[in-house]
Parts: sequence; C-alpha cells; structure tokens
Amino acid sequence: MAKDLVIKRTHGLGNVLLLLPVLEHLRDRGQSVRLLTRPEWTEALSALVDGIGIAPHDGRAANDCVDLDAMTLSIRPEEHRTLELARLLGVADDIGPGRYTVPDAWAKPYRHLEGCVVFAPEAGHPAREWPPEYVDELAQRLLGRPLVLTGSLSKPRVACDEDLRGKQGLPQMLGLLSVASAVVSLDSGTLHMATSLGVPAVAVFGGVDPRFRVRAGQRTIVLQADMACAPCDKKETCDGAYPCLKSLTPDHALAALDDLRLPGGQGREIRRIK
Repeated sequence: MAKDLVIKRTHGLGNVLLLLPVLEHLRDRGQSVRLLTRPEWTEALSALVDGIGIAPHDGRAANDCVDLDAMTLSIRPEEHRTLELARLLGVADDIGPGRYTVPDAWAKPYRHLEGCVVFAPEAGHPAREWPPEYVDELAQRLLGRPLVLTGSLSKPRVACDEDLRGKQGLPQMLGLLSVASAVVSLDSGTLHMATSLGVPAVAVFGGVDPRFRVRAGQRTIVLQADMACAPCDKKETCDGAYPCLKSLTPDHALAALDDLRLPGGQGREIRRIK
C-alpha cells in the first residue's frame, strides 16, 4: 500500500458518503489518506471526519491517484457500494456503515423545525425519479407536520411548509436533516446523508437493489416494486418506462412513514410492493 494514498471520487455525493467508512478504516490502520472531491463538498466532509485530508479536485488528472470514478464507471451493483469501494481499494475487511454528527452551528438555524419531515423529491436520473403527480400528492398530504423540502433544484413548485431547495450548501442540508424526525427520499444523496446521521428514512427505490445501498442496521423502510424485472441493477430492460417506480404510490410512502414512528423498529426493512 502506498505511503500516501490519494483517491479521487467526485461522482455522486451519496457515493462519497459511502466511501468515508472505508477511508476511516484505512486511517485507523495507519494509512495516510487524501480524498480529492468536488470543491463544494470539501468543507462539510472535512468537518465530519478527522485525520483524512479532503481537498478539491480541480478537474485535471492527478498523478499517482486512485481514480474511483473511472474504476466504477461500468460496474453494475453486485454488493453494497461501501464494500465494493473497499474491495477496489484492496480492503478485504467487512466495513460497517458510517455514522456522523454535525456541528451544532449547522443545526442551530433549523431548531425551529425540530421534528419536521424532510422530503427530497429529486434523484438526478430518470431511473430513480418518482412521477411528478406522486411528488405533488405526497407533499399535499404531509403539509403541517411540518414538511420541509430540500435539494438542489428549486423547481417545479411543490406544496410545503418551508421550501429550502436550491438555498442550501451541504453543511446546511446536513444541519436540517439532523433536526428532522424522518426523511422521505428517492435513491439519492439525501438518503445517504440521512442514514449517515442516523435519521429514520423512507426510501423509494427503482431498479437498484436496495441491499447494495442501505445497510441492514440503518433505520430505513425501503419501497421497491415486486416485479420480475426489479431490481434490474441498471440493466433497464423497460425502455425507460420504469413501471417499478409508478407502482410505488404516495399511500405506500405514507404508510411507511407512519410505521417509522412505531416502537421496536431498528434496522432496514425492504417492502416489495405488488
């Protein structure tokens, strides 16, 4: 193993969060680790983990760098992403999920929203996006809890008690999630932010096997279609129709959200919806 291990990972915030436990494991083994990632993420990631150098990647090729972006470009999911990244870095150990605490200064501006439900209605890829009418219906039915929207896109208009989409950097999004009672998310970076903070989540999944994205001990109710083609793990045999997502309705999400409040639930539950 190199004396100073430099790793590039810029593709997908969720992927970077799932990489952090591997980097912490390497650090604890005495390996000097440096992560090159997107400039807008470096401040928050540096505050979440100690002993790992996190620097912005400037878009140019880095010498002696392990390029995880390139290495995972054509890989179809076959194991949890954290374990997949560990294997690519030569780590055979079973790496547990990351669990992080945000600085109080990040949460303080959102104390008035303590106990809110955070809804992240975007996923960044058609194979993970919920139909717009489902987004609208769920938001209408969650009004008053209070319902807070988060994400990078400020449009289209969605009913809510507070819309913070497009107004937050990563530290602010993490601060908001830290005061939430629950999160409703698609298969996106917001889901991984919530699980890394230990916030209960309802996750709407399309074609990716949720076992490859959510760990067994993370308090998450995953909704996925009970179809012969699901999970397809990015094969996408439906020619862009995505019936797996259309079969998961706001009623299913609301039922899961209510069940998160019941005592006794601790880990991941995958609900296959017919």
